[in-house]
Amino acid sequence: MAAAQNHLTAQYMMGRLYESEQSPKKDSSLAEYWYRKAAERGHVYAMFNLGRLHDINGGSPKEANLWYRKAAALGHAQAHFYIAHHLDKGRGVTRGSSGSFPWHYKAALLGDPASQTALGEYYSTGRKTPPDATESFRWYYMAAQQGDPMAQLEVGECYAAGKGVSKDAVEAYKWYVLSEATPWPVIPIGSTESRRQSFEET
Repeated sequence: MAAAQNHLTAQYMMGRLYESEQSPKKDSSLAEYWYRKAAERGHVYAMFNLGRLHDINGGSPKEANLWYRKAAALGHAQAHFYIAHHLDKGRGVTRGSSGSFPWHYKAALLGDPASQTALGEYYSTGRKTPPDATESFRWYYMAAQQGDPMAQLEVGECYAAGKGVSKDAVEAYKWYVLSEATPWPVIPIGSTESRRQSFEET
């Protein structure tokens, strides 16, 4: 059993090697080949990366969704986030054909900061769920503590305006500084789409 798992991990790492920007052997086709070999035998990280490769390289959104769902079924937090994102954007599925909120919620409970930030946004604006400033702050704060810069900015806004938490100018300043110092992440769908742009368009 251990030997078989080690073999799958080796295949997954081969995919990582061929995908890496720093690798002199970078080759997306070979990365997909090795990820697929491991994914088809149940390696959860290979499943997720195989789906992500389809997003990055302009592959099939339906194929990406297939592998994200397989990874999500095995508890992969980020896979839940990307399923929610695909549902919001109508990538490989009919837009709004199924609610993205439950997928974000599952990912957030598994500790994914991007989905925690999404829940903060939804509770703040009242999209997809009734507005709740306290619940919004709670999710933003969880993500901010994990270093998510968008959440850090929103926590600063909450403290500055007293939304869901008592006003505190010192705390607001602290979180603004942290957000400014942290690089903003990019969703690898279209390769240059920021999370903020993604949420604002849904």
